[in-house]
Parts: sequence; structure tokens; C-alpha cells
Amino acid sequence: MNNYIEKKISFIIIFLGSAFISAYGQNTNSPYSVFGPGELQQKGFGPNVAMGGTGIGMPSSNFINNTNPASYAGFDSLRFIYEMGAEYKYSKLSSQGDTRNDKMMNFKYVAVGCRLTDWLSTSLGITPFSNVGYSIVSSSTVEGTGSKFYSYYEGSGGINEVYLGNAIKLDKLSLGIHGAYLFGSIIQDELIVQPENLFSSFIMTRTHYLKSFYCDFGLQYSFKRKNWDYTLGAIYNPKQRLRSNYQEDVKTTSYSIVSSYKEESDDLVVPAKYGFGISTRKGPYIHIAADYEFQQWKGIRYLMRKGNFKNSHRIAIGAEARPWGDNMVTLDWYQKIIYRIGANYKTSFLNIDDVQITKAGITAGLGIPVKNLGTLMNFSFELATEGSGKKGLIRENYFLFHLNFSINESWFRKKIFF
Repeated sequence: MNNYIEKKISFIIIFLGSAFISAYGQNTNSPYSVFGPGELQQKGFGPNVAMGGTGIGMPSSNFINNTNPASYAGFDSLRFIYEMGAEYKYSKLSSQGDTRNDKMMNFKYVAVGCRLTDWLSTSLGITPFSNVGYSIVSSSTVEGTGSKFYSYYEGSGGINEVYLGNAIKLDKLSLGIHGAYLFGSIIQDELIVQPENLFSSFIMTRTHYLKSFYCDFGLQYSFKRKNWDYTLGAIYNPKQRLRSNYQEDVKTTSYSIVSSYKEESDDLVVPAKYGFGISTRKGPYIHIAADYEFQQWKGIRYLMRKGNFKNSHRIAIGAEARPWGDNMVTLDWYQKIIYRIGANYKTSFLNIDDVQITKAGITAGLGIPVKNLGTLMNFSFELATEGSGKKGLIRENYFLFHLNFSINESWFRKKIFF
């Protein structure tokens, strides 16, 4: 192995390894992450986010599209691609006239991808799978007395995903699979306080330590009609039980352990998900995409997080445009910018007091070429609202800024000597 390849492999190891340091920093400030496995994270990197979260029917080209593993068949055979991204979120939570503002910034993901042969492509990366982060206070009256007790709930942690995806190309059809290792912990602390008798107060900590494998599948079919290129896509995530160690500790407020309970568990269930997408492109000038996803949450039950779950639906549309084409030699700098817009709407699996939680958002962004580096700096903005103000529930309005770098390098070009 020559020094050039050794240096490249070393860079990849450092590039991916750095994500492990930040993986446990993934977080959210959503009160709805108290339910199920937490706030499930939508797949997709820079261009996907700016185009409303679409991607099931989009082939990968100069970026990695991890929403569908079959998309990797679209990699350029001469390119090696790196992806990294970060997010900043500013949200306003409101309920019954009360409001609270929150800020959050996270390193989001890191991934690499390339074509290995004429028919086989691959991608390796680290991304968040779900996030948990909430703080809730409730009060109740002891039956038969006028005494009140207060419960303080705090949740933290999340599940991270290390994935390896492969795609094979069969003429116009491509098939893909993601194999993933999920790890992390989901922690719920409950402090129960009786103001009249502080000595009877106690803390209950419930923790899932997760280490499990996960897989999902995808396909894409591409064809041409007149001057338009079309790609149809589909994904399937089978229902899977995630293995974990469950621990429950009960302590007094002086942290003396009253009881402790441990067991191996597989009660964290990720239900089956189906998705369909289409994209169409006219040369380098315009690209339009649309997705639909369905996840079968109805009937799912959890040990730690109760909830009356309903099936989840999500639709997304997006578009990008290069008004002056993609000739990087003759165009001026501003003419190389890619413009993107999108929108999405989702009915969540959460159904609280007969109110199903929904989310709606609009997105916009730019892809800016970085001179002499073969790199696109993608950034996008999302304005969204989630939740409901009905029946004392919480509505979250937020602004999300997403920054992504897609680094393209020529690895496989043969050198010619004269």
C-alpha cells in the first residue's frame, strides 16, 4: 500500500472517529421526546434538508444521500465523498399562555462514500437515530387527603447509529441495504416531592443502555423520457426489536439506594416503515423531488414510555435549480450557486388526549461551490411548527439552521506520465 493511500485511510479513520466524541452530545429540547424511543431523527444530509427532507427517489451524485441506500449507485466512479454537518436550533415553546425559549447546537453527522466497482458502491457514517431531552413538572393530590405531591421529570440521552450501506447496480435498477449498529442510553429521572414531608421524597431513575443491530432496504429505478431524467425509489424498514439492558434505581433525596432492578430487555421496538419517492431532472438546470413515508406505530407498547400511538405519515416536496447550468470553467462564481426550496408535513405517532401531534415546515437553502477544493458548502433554513395548543398541550415553533460540507476528492484517476 503506497503512502498516498495510507494517508487517505488515516484521514478517514480520524474523520469518522471524531464523530464518536460528539455522538453523546446529540440532544433535543422537545417535550414530546418523552414518548417512545425519543425524537426520531429524519435521515438526509445537506441537499436533502434544504429540499424539504426529500431523497427516497434521488440518486447520489456529488453528495451522499443516506435516505435510500440504493442511491449510492449514483456515485461518480472517480470521486471519494466526505460529508459532515451541524445544526443550530432556536425554538419557542408555548402552552396555556406561558412561553419558554430554547437554543441548541449539535454536531450532526459524518460520513464517507464512493464507488468500489462498476456495479458496487458503498457508504460508511455516524448519524443520530433518536434524541431525548425534556423537563416536565406535574402535580397531583393524594386521594382522600388535601395533600399535594409534585413530580419532576427529566429525560436525556439518545440513540446513535453507525451504518454501512451498499448498493449494487443492475442496468437501470439499483438495490441497496443499510446495516447499522445502534448504541446509546435513554435516561428518565423522576423526582417525587411532598412539600409537607420532604423526607418521604425520592428519585427514580430508569435507563435503557442500548447496543443493537438494525437494517433497512431500498431500491431505485431510473429512466429517461424526452429531455427529463426520472428516478423512482422505495425504502422498507422491517419491524425490529432493539436489545438493551434496562435498569431502574430508586433513591432518597440524599441518594441512598432504596431499590435497584436490572434485566436484559427487547421492549424498545422500531415499527415497520415504508417509503416511496420520485425525482425528475432536466439536465443540470432543475431537479424536483417528492416523498411519502408511512410508519406502523399503532399497537406498539413500551415499558418505560407509555403512549397511545397512531400510525405516522409524512409527505415532503423539494426542488433545486442551477439557472446557469453547471459549467464550472466558464461561469462566474455567483452563477455556480445552487438554489433549493422545500416543504414537509408529518402526522406523528403521538396521540395525546385524542390530539395527534403534527409537524409542518418550509425550507430554503443554497449550495455554494468552494474554489479549488471540489467542495460544496450547503446551508439551509427551516421554519417549522410542531405540537398543538389544544387541551393544555405544548406547541413548538422553531428556526433551524443546517450547515453541511460535501467534500469531493479525485481518488481513482490514473496518473499519466510523459
